[in-house]
Amino acid sequence: MLPVSGLVTLAAPFAVPLFVPLAIGVACLALPGLWLLSRRLRDPSREEVAEADGRRPVLVLHAFARSRLPLWRRLFFPTPGLLADVRDHRLEGALDRALSDAGPVLHLARPAAAASQGPVAVVTAERDAWRAALDERLAGARLVAIVIDATEENAHELDRASALVGPSRIVLVPPPEVTPELIARWEGLRARLPGLPPLDPSVAAMRFDAQVRPTLLGSGAPTFGARRAALTSAHVLRDHERSPAPRPPLWSWLFTAAPLLAAVVGGVAVAPLMQEAGARVRNGDARGFGLVMGVCAVLMAFASRRAMRLVPGGVLPIVLLAVAPWLTAELVGGLNVAFRSAELASALRSSSAGAAYAIPLLCAAAVVLAGSSLIRKSPGRSLAYGAFGLAPLIPFAALYPSANGDRDALLVGLIFLAPIAVSAILVAVAASGDAGRRHAPLPIGAAACVGLAAAAFGVALAHDAWRDRILQIDDPGGLAASGDALETVSGTWPWFALAVPGTVALLAMLFHGRASRPATTGSLSLVVMGTLIALAVTADGSAAAWVSGARALRGDGALLAAAGPAVEPGFRATRIPGARPSPGAVDLVIDRGGAIARGRRVATAAELMSAGGTAFPRVGAAVGPSAALDGHVRIAPEADASGEALRGAVDGAIAAGATTVEVVGRADDGRLTGLELRPPPRPGALSINLVIVVRPDAMVLTSNDGTYVEVSEGRRGDPRPDLDSVLRDRRRYEPNRAQITVAPAAGASVERTLAAAAIASRHYDRLALGPAVE
Repeated sequence: MLPVSGLVTLAAPFAVPLFVPLAIGVACLALPGLWLLSRRLRDPSREEVAEADGRRPVLVLHAFARSRLPLWRRLFFPTPGLLADVRDHRLEGALDRALSDAGPVLHLARPAAAASQGPVAVVTAERDAWRAALDERLAGARLVAIVIDATEENAHELDRASALVGPSRIVLVPPPEVTPELIARWEGLRARLPGLPPLDPSVAAMRFDAQVRPTLLGSGAPTFGARRAALTSAHVLRDHERSPAPRPPLWSWLFTAAPLLAAVVGGVAVAPLMQEAGARVRNGDARGFGLVMGVCAVLMAFASRRAMRLVPGGVLPIVLLAVAPWLTAELVGGLNVAFRSAELASALRSSSAGAAYAIPLLCAAAVVLAGSSLIRKSPGRSLAYGAFGLAPLIPFAALYPSANGDRDALLVGLIFLAPIAVSAILVAVAASGDAGRRHAPLPIGAAACVGLAAAAFGVALAHDAWRDRILQIDDPGGLAASGDALETVSGTWPWFALAVPGTVALLAMLFHGRASRPATTGSLSLVVMGTLIALAVTADGSAAAWVSGARALRGDGALLAAAGPAVEPGFRATRIPGARPSPGAVDLVIDRGGAIARGRRVATAAELMSAGGTAFPRVGAAVGPSAALDGHVRIAPEADASGEALRGAVDGAIAAGATTVEVVGRADDGRLTGLELRPPPRPGALSINLVIVVRPDAMVLTSNDGTYVEVSEGRRGDPRPDLDSVLRDRRRYEPNRAQITVAPAAGASVERTLAAAAIASRHYDRLALGPAVE
């Protein structure tokens, strides 16, 4: 075996800590045990299945490893406890398949053998409880299967089963491992209980006829695999003992096919219908979203069979699969907005498309989950209850022309609402009725899916309309357009979507005994619904704030602070050529005197450049709310302002808690532009700090590696063409460098500082604004 020092030597070249391979190894060793545990936790309890089945149960008496050994002893592979647990699991599955035609299979574990010494009173109390449970289960059992181990407890089981059930309804099953010790104990038991057959390692099961004569079911080989195969394939049950198990009706497969049909129809029809409605869903979106819809539909079809079982499985996986296109687009769009605010329009478009493509899957999920309740007979159900499900969707038909602005497009909206309405009717009918047994689910998950489909319809409208406003903000006609109707839609549709699950709760109050485990687990889908609605409302709010801020920055070149009136009539920010669009209102305005203007209050230059423990107090007061909100502060300087004043404002914003500072202005074409600036990194012993020093009459490229390049003035004193060439050469020299610092010297204007920053932004991804230290 390789010593620990050898493992360290092997891991050293790859810089992998030693605990990483050890942790992976431990996880791999525990995986088989965790897999067995997860399977048992995922399946419903046998008692619930027996209650839902309605037939008399089949009782299996055993001493499996999981009932005697703690989890830690049967968790790791290849410990003896885990190997015994795996063998017992395989025998348990074979018994379930062989006996399920007679009735639902219940298990009762026998206690461990009594110790020769120890807490006898505790052991006696445990054994008395087991004996009482044994007599209670045997009294109602149709058949009894006993996995023998020839202990005193096993002998008691044989005695009580013969007295309460009868020998002809007893099945004796050898354990997975038949050892000589077990055979010897069995022979001793036969001497005490005459009539028991001898134990043969090749016998899979033993039964008795009406005359108490043993019948042996042979396997042909003395191995556990052969005996297990014989249990599965041979006729352990007699013909009169078989009874048909209740199964979902054949037409339940129509519900299973609903996700596949929704994926096909949605992949073909969503894009043209959205385009007809005026939304900007590209035909190319059908490829990506169609693939996601197809994969989710196949998985939903498999999961739907678990929903149709006697005790339905959890509904949350089906709900998550149905919202996958929308949830993915909303999360990705939210990340884009968080890190790149200029991508807001693109994020709204993708979220709108994701919501539209999720509508068919959500309707299919509602049909599947409503069908899991409809397949069960329940008095009190009536199609008239479908009106309750349809009612919450009526306001969406009225909201559609308000958001779209074209009442002729109402027909397209009704096409989208038609499958949602059908799903809502099915859910309302499924929610009615007096099905009070625990296995008859209240379709809360189905109601959440209908509400999510309605919410997706509202998102597809609102997101796309807000995107239009953002794209048309520079159009005078778009700027003058009223946003009251759109804001009404954005603030109203979430309440209509939440009304759909409320309808199901109202119907449930008309009947009794509706609390059930499936209903409780189905309520988790309401968390998914609330999360998605919150994300969508946040996106609409961001779009509304962007439009409001962008409008505030327009109009005769006046710049408004975030919460104040116009600073100066005729004020125009510095032009920054080549910068990207910058949404949102500014937080600080630097005027010609180098002061900060915020609303009606104007700080002095001395306040701006103050130092010490309370550095930049006015800057902190001005940008504090913005820095605390998202860490992004916007500054609008005048062209004649001081470069040092700009640096002081940036330093003050960083000190107030901002993570990035953006300088905004107007480019040559009149659009809003901006450059993101960050504080320079702390100099390290081996780091190279590249700095552009901006002087009133020159620019110098310098760094601590000895570089000193003075940029010559071009035509008309413009140094920008020569600076661009110098930076391009430097970028080729060190292609991995991503940040450069722009440092205005005393007397340098903010116009020259930002001109240098704009040129540097063509070659470097990160810009910092720092002091001029040469």
